[in-house]
Amino acid sequence: MNWHLLTDLFWPTLEGAESKVPDAPKWDYSDKILRDELDALIAAEEDRRKGTDTKLQGLLVLSSVTATFVMGFVAFVTQNTGTYTFFSAACIIGGGAYLILQFLRTLWAAIAGLTPRAFMQLIAADLAANPDERAEGGTVTDNYHVRLTNEKLKCYAYNGWVTNKKLSQLNLAHRALKNALGMLFLLALTLAVIAIRNLPENSRSRHQTPVKTMGTTNLPLP
Repeated sequence: MNWHLLTDLFWPTLEGAESKVPDAPKWDYSDKILRDELDALIAAEEDRRKGTDTKLQGLLVLSSVTATFVMGFVAFVTQNTGTYTFFSAACIIGGGAYLILQFLRTLWAAIAGLTPRAFMQLIAADLAANPDERAEGGTVTDNYHVRLTNEKLKCYAYNGWVTNKKLSQLNLAHRALKNALGMLFLLALTLAVIAIRNLPENSRSRHQTPVKTMGTTNLPLP
């Protein structure tokens, strides 16, 4: 039995150990085309990180929804529940507690994904050419471009790993939301059935069309 699938129904988690920082590839050559392509990949990775942060921030609006739901849930539990049957009260309390748990898991994952993390980028010292990388006339040698390209590759690999960790938290939040939506559907369906079964008999039959029957009437003789 896959226990991970079972636990995901209540508190979604990452399966297995978290991945380690990948080793960046190392180039022993560099030309303008490769450098331009690498710069485009770095820019795309930055856009991916910003897009992930935007989606995580959008999930934080659930904090107000969760607070409102918790207040309504507490009000229901603390009021007189004598008018409800045991089954209906158990469905509402159990379903409400499950929804609160999934909303909290969503917020937890969103906050974990937005937690400040270290990013790698080149600094001014990296851009300066070393003495052995300078050529006559103020130009730089190929060794300078190779070193700079490898530094960019390290930044690209590390920053991509950090963005993937953010995406993992986003996936956990989405799984918790799916659980909450499933429970909302089941809870609404159950409460609808309970409401229909608890309708008074006159409420069920008042909209029925009366059936006219034909018969004879005995009238007194004059």
